[in-house]
Amino acid sequence: MRPIFIGGCERSGTTLLGAMLGAHPHSLCTPEMQFKFAILRRANKDTGQLDKAEMVKRLAGRFRFRIWDLELDETTISQESVSSREMIEWLVQLYGKKVDKPRPTVWLDHTPNNIRYAPTLFAAFPDARMIHIVRDGRAVAASVLPLDWGPNEIDSAARFWAERLAYGLAAEIRWPEQVIRVRYEDLVQHPDATLEELCEHLAIEYDPAMSQGRGFQVP
Repeated sequence: MRPIFIGGCERSGTTLLGAMLGAHPHSLCTPEMQFKFAILRRANKDTGQLDKAEMVKRLAGRFRFRIWDLELDETTISQESVSSREMIEWLVQLYGKKVDKPRPTVWLDHTPNNIRYAPTLFAAFPDARMIHIVRDGRAVAASVLPLDWGPNEIDSAARFWAERLAYGLAAEIRWPEQVIRVRYEDLVQHPDATLEELCEHLAIEYDPAMSQGRGFQVP
């Protein structure tokens, strides 16, 4: 599978974009995967390997992992050492089987903080592409202020947006061939044209069904 990481400030449309691109029959959009960084950190620094069964036990207590609701038993988990990438791809494939997409060629991860960890992700997945989605900061503030997490005043919301935007701009400059920016407003106002251009850059086939945004159901 070729990974495409979607990232940006929270409340900027990462899930919407994942659901759009995930509508292609050969693309799989998974739930947010914050726990993948724990897997990447756990790998042995010398060998790059980790114990699959032990890693599953470590992940079992994580809320974000339990959301995936994977069927993991002794027949599924083998006692073997794997690379961190192999571990992550194994979990993605298990999720694909669960949602009737057992053999995707493209895997979409729409975790917003992907943009903050671009160096880590590109080191582990050198063939990856990343989409930096940007939404008007005023709209982000209006979306995040009523929630029970994140900033709850307009000045802190402005800093919240600007800091995360800076990560994305830095990634665009550092990896111009692998990171592309898309505006949330373009995505909702001109979905077909925006998605066609985006798919061309990502080297994936455009499917008109993408504009309906039904390629992912939030668990």
